[in-house]
Amino acid sequence: MLAFALALGAIGCSGASPLGPTVSVASAPRGPAASSPATAPHAPACGLSPGAPSARIGADKVAALRALADQTDTDAFVIVEDGHVILNAGNGDRRYELMSVSKSIVSLAVGALVDRERLSLDQPVADFVPAWRGTPKEAILVRHLLEHSSGLADERTTEKIYASADFVQFAIDAEAKDPPGTRFFYSNRAVNLLSGVVATASGQALDVWARESLFAPLGITDFGWSKDKAGNPHAMSGLQMRPLDVAKLGQLVLDDGRWCGTQVVSGAWLEASTRTYQKPGFQPHGLLWWLSPENKRVVLSRDVFDAWRSSGVPDAWIAKLAPLEGRTFDPKDFHQAIFTAMTGRTDKPTDADLEPYFAMTWKAGRPDAAIELGAIRSIVADGWGGQYIAIYPASKLVVVRLREINGPDDAKEPKRFLTEMEAILFPRPGG
Repeated sequence: MLAFALALGAIGCSGASPLGPTVSVASAPRGPAASSPATAPHAPACGLSPGAPSARIGADKVAALRALADQTDTDAFVIVEDGHVILNAGNGDRRYELMSVSKSIVSLAVGALVDRERLSLDQPVADFVPAWRGTPKEAILVRHLLEHSSGLADERTTEKIYASADFVQFAIDAEAKDPPGTRFFYSNRAVNLLSGVVATASGQALDVWARESLFAPLGITDFGWSKDKAGNPHAMSGLQMRPLDVAKLGQLVLDDGRWCGTQVVSGAWLEASTRTYQKPGFQPHGLLWWLSPENKRVVLSRDVFDAWRSSGVPDAWIAKLAPLEGRTFDPKDFHQAIFTAMTGRTDKPTDADLEPYFAMTWKAGRPDAAIELGAIRSIVADGWGGQYIAIYPASKLVVVRLREINGPDDAKEPKRFLTEMEAILFPRPGG
């Protein structure tokens, strides 16, 4: 397998668009969004067609959802039920920056490579980065990049990434901080390495591979993708698309990778990436998708205590928490129980109050609890500033919510949109 050169900026190969030396937006030829013939939305739908909401959703809920969009600075809002577009509000005639929703679409592009056996989840990333061979980074697998568990050092903010001329090289140069697969850390830096992996495995730049393997079968012709100064398409963000085209990708996931009778991405990949919890924690996730369970419980199981004892946690520290062994908690009550057991106090703990627990458990590579997760309720791509694809398999719903983001002030949105939307769509009995 070819390995991309570490000293070179551009990693596009034959078939890729010319990569310029400055930051640019790569796109397919401009033009109106492609449309698909309207058909009955079953088995599965061939394209998206306008339709009325089912009795389960109803006109009243649609009106309430439209009002929610108006109240939350939503610029484009699309709801698809069983292949029918039952709400298409706002300005849908332009592209929107998807922010980290781009990561989930990168996951689909990676899946298309895995389907063609050009890439494997358990393949060492060192196959693509020769400089990693014979180093601790040799243990990092492709799946670790998709799980946010590579162990590469990163920061919460992205200033240093955007300041770098080559996002891929910046990821290659990251220090190995934790053993791969042992700790979840949401890493924009590590995800950008997928741009190089895809380019080498496919022989095309990420944006070109996505266009040919993923977008073209869905009739998506108008999109943009930001690049670094070296010409690498960003993987952490940077994709710009029209709302209905984003909804097509959501429908593709809902329909197990099928579109108009064509298997664009395999059902096996979607099972692995969007229907299977990967190293679950307080934020259950798949492979660059967030997964929301019907219910979630936190358990201080015997296995957790055994792991603490075998890894050198002091007996006195364990003794304080021993009364909690075997108990099950609602996630919102768990840290309170930990804090009270450690200190005897019953006031609400701050992160600083809980730091001794964090430092002894997950920050040290130890489990902090066991998580019991129920069936998957929703599959979500979540972008900075309130960009969402939300997929509800049981209800056959796809929701796309997008906002125009021109600067930091535009992105200051409270994390309430999905919560309020779901309260309208799925009201609790008696609520």
